[in-house]
Amino acid sequence: MDGRSRTLWLAAARRIAFLGPVVSMVGVPWIARGQAVQLPVVRQFSAHTTVSVPDGGEISVGGVGRRSESVRSVGPRFPANRGSGLSSSGTGVSVRATIIDLDEWDRAVLGAAPRDDDRRATRESDRLSLAVRNNARDGTPLSASQIEARRNGRIPADPRSAESILGRARKLRAEGKTIAARYAYESALRRAPSSSRAAIARELDELNAASAYWIR
Repeated sequence: MDGRSRTLWLAAARRIAFLGPVVSMVGVPWIARGQAVQLPVVRQFSAHTTVSVPDGGEISVGGVGRRSESVRSVGPRFPANRGSGLSSSGTGVSVRATIIDLDEWDRAVLGAAPRDDDRRATRESDRLSLAVRNNARDGTPLSASQIEARRNGRIPADPRSAESILGRARKLRAEGKTIAARYAYESALRRAPSSSRAAIARELDELNAASAYWIR
């Protein structure tokens, strides 16, 4: 404290010491009441540093901790009104980083999505692999035209199989099972040689015409 503060404080102390006996002689109880004004307390600290934080991670930069204790005694020594207080506080600073790289995000998305050409090539490869596996199971070698036909979704001519399926189609037609008969006729038509396709096609047209008549 400066000199003026000390002078005022000592004057106040002398005044209290002087008035004490006078008041006690008169017999009037006297209690000195003090006034206190709570002022706002602002604490500020800063940290200047460089840290390495991984993407989506968190790291502590620094902090400040405070702790204070106080003891107060009022009145004669025995008994005495004693009070104690404890205060602690802490402040910390941490950094959490989330990195969003839009260019890298676009590259990852575009790289994960297959192109149309890649998907088409994959389908063609699967079809060819299926034809090769079927050839391996049958034990009969396929010609280049047969492999190409299977890859394009066409079935090579098989007169014996076509004749068997055609007989089943006629039986289903006689039993009145129109839908099943139509599928059998179409299957026989795909497997029949060119010399027999015209006759099978006529029977299929008759079946379709009859079913259309009943629908009307």
